[in-house]
Amino acid sequence: MKLKSRIGIGKLSILFTDIYFVFTLIVCLVLVVFKFQDMLLPYFSDELWVYGPSVRKMGIYGPSMFPNSLALEDHWGHPLMFFFLGGIWCLIFGVSIFSTHLFASTLSVILLISIYIIGRNLFNKEVGFYTVLIFATQSIFHGQFSLVLPEVMLTIFTLLTIYFHYKKKQVPYLLFGICLVLTKESGVFPIAAIIIWSFIKDFLYKEEKFYLKQTIKKYIILSLPLLVLGFHFVLLKIIYGWFLMPIRVEAFEFNWEIYHERIMHTMHYVFIGQGRRPIIIVLFISAILFNRKYPVWVRLLVIVTAFSMMKIFFKYWILPDLLSMIVIPILLISLLKLFFWDIYKTNNKHGNIISIFSIFIVIYILFSSAQFDSLRYLLCVIPIYIMIGLYFVQKISYVKKVILPLVTVVSICFSFYYMSSDSNFGDDTNNYSDVCKSRIEAIKFLEEDDNYSRTIKAPFLFRHAIERPLAGYLESNKVFTNVVPIDNRMHNCSSCFYVFESIDLSEHYKSIAQSSIFELIHRTENNSIWIEIYSKKHAL
Repeated sequence: MKLKSRIGIGKLSILFTDIYFVFTLIVCLVLVVFKFQDMLLPYFSDELWVYGPSVRKMGIYGPSMFPNSLALEDHWGHPLMFFFLGGIWCLIFGVSIFSTHLFASTLSVILLISIYIIGRNLFNKEVGFYTVLIFATQSIFHGQFSLVLPEVMLTIFTLLTIYFHYKKKQVPYLLFGICLVLTKESGVFPIAAIIIWSFIKDFLYKEEKFYLKQTIKKYIILSLPLLVLGFHFVLLKIIYGWFLMPIRVEAFEFNWEIYHERIMHTMHYVFIGQGRRPIIIVLFISAILFNRKYPVWVRLLVIVTAFSMMKIFFKYWILPDLLSMIVIPILLISLLKLFFWDIYKTNNKHGNIISIFSIFIVIYILFSSAQFDSLRYLLCVIPIYIMIGLYFVQKISYVKKVILPLVTVVSICFSFYYMSSDSNFGDDTNNYSDVCKSRIEAIKFLEEDDNYSRTIKAPFLFRHAIERPLAGYLESNKVFTNVVPIDNRMHNCSSCFYVFESIDLSEHYKSIAQSSIFELIHRTENNSIWIEIYSKKHAL
């Protein structure tokens, strides 16, 4: 027993003698301090609408994985792992707004540490740490660092599932794979990438004898987490009468023109947006131009081909749609095989993981583009994309010692420049705090005048903020009981309040703001975010 404890202490001490691990912990500490003020804010966006109040309910009423443990509008048919683990956290640390933000922040810290350890074990310490450093300065990560949303947890389980599959550890693979698919349905795509690569590897790269029984057993084990998700769908069918919520199924779009536009938008966001342009440039150059495995003429031909593919895909060169749908997938698969999957021929270790990572990014982008709802969904591919880029960059051997720090500094500068000029708001940016602060001030005005029974016409999320105490905006125990959407029946309500938010501006704003019979009774503004409240003059 003493020997085991000494081994455990020895492993822990090795972590802290690893200077890059210490640097990773410092990065985590800096982010916690930087984001601490936001942990005191009430909920924002989908966090306000669904996730935050639902996690608090799990803490109040007791954690459960069954779909009927929460009202349908509290989970929208999603698997409940995030709510369940958040509920356990609330049982231990309380159900306050701060506690739930601390839960989310703890997950973000775990994600950064996981990225470093996995990157170090798959490649080396430098790739692991510089991936952490670049990812930790990304706007999409800052935006979700303390928000009570499932994407950070989904990213953690994505990395752990792929990692333990690579390490051939079946029990951890199954454990984290099940947690992955029960966090969100999109968790099937890392597992799909593993299965697809296993199939490609078995039939294209492996030279040993094929054994049918062993192969069937392997694919059954790989697919077991999907069966658990299937059980969740069965429960939804029994309880609600459908496997997937109909309104979410209707959001899928496969019209080629619309779908193509969405793919272009998604790819631009992942590979270029928010200051990520340097990563794709160095990945492109290092993976192709400096790939000495192929003759120079092959590398130049591939660059011309890839350049042409991008021109066609992004509609700079116009081809018939049918031809684009055929040519682009063929070229993409050829490039993936040539420069990502074929690594397996000479380096089984790195070829395995790079192939799974590349397949996952492709199929995840294709899925996200079919049902595009929020940019935050793309978080899980960002650290993987960065890690792949740094792996190839480091292979430029004659500048090996300086290339990773240089690429990291350039990437961070691009990211900071983006954030300094970013005027967007949302859960993939760090600007959401201004929205929360403006709502706090506007709702405080409504509460001070005791308007709880007055008819208040307001945008969707503002209505949730004043109707749901668990959203964190209300100071008293009272709730607003007569809150309705803004409509064009403005003159029929002499005592109504009309609330307008700059982030979700109603089409009726101008008609009221410019009307002589309405007047502005309250305005709050934080940077570029403002909220205005109007009422009829004679009603005052």
